Amino acid sequence: MKYSVCLLLCFVLLGCKKDIQEKPEGLSKEDSLVLTKPISVSANSVALDEKPKKFALTWVEFITAQNEMENLKNESTGEVIANAE
Repeated sequence: MKYSVCLLLCFVLLGCKKDIQEKPEGLSKEDSLVLTKPISVSANSVALDEKPKKFALTWVEFITAQNEMENLKNESTGEVIANAE
């Protein structure tokens, strides 16, 4: 009986141990270089005919996506992450 109580007490004490996770010290030099690199956007584009172009220019989502693609050409990965927060 004493053995089972001691065993139960050991399980309780071990179960109460908090998980300690180490925090990263920060960005390494390699991470910093990767985050400052400009994003490469392919230069492939599709020109719309006049009728679809008139329709697309009234579509808010299309204009928003087009503006975001233009903004990505001038930003780095770090800037995109900072803007997402």
